[in-house]
Amino acid sequence: MDAKQGEERLRQRELGIEQQKLSDQELKLHQLSEDLKQADEEQREKLKKGSKVAELLLRHQWQRSLRTRIRGQQKEVEKQEVQVEKAREVLVDVSREKKVLEKLRDRRFEEHQTQLKHETQNQLDDIGARLHRRRKRSSASE
Repeated sequence: MDAKQGEERLRQRELGIEQQKLSDQELKLHQLSEDLKQADEEQREKLKKGSKVAELLLRHQWQRSLRTRIRGQQKEVEKQEVQVEKAREVLVDVSREKKVLEKLRDRRFEEHQTQLKHETQNQLDDIGARLHRRRKRSSASE
């Protein structure tokens, strides 16, 4: 039983690690999205001011680069979500096994207790029967 509890704790830690990795990936995605939003706003401002074409082209390339990185990061987030789900499923399986073993242990303990009660009652019945026979013999011999 201790082994299953240890395994369950290990699986909980692994799930926590995978969830932290997912959180980190989502944060990166959010930061990239914010960078793109800011770059878009700056690009609009530069267009309004009539900036040089070369500068506008550089900014446009930067925006395309950010969009590409965002798509890549979205894929990373999706991969990590799969890892989190796998870790969660493993934890659920281990927890179920542990629960089954606990129920089995409890059931066996109850069966043992019932068996002890029956044995004790049988011993008491035997003792009572012997006492009854002794009393009967001693009253008959008197």
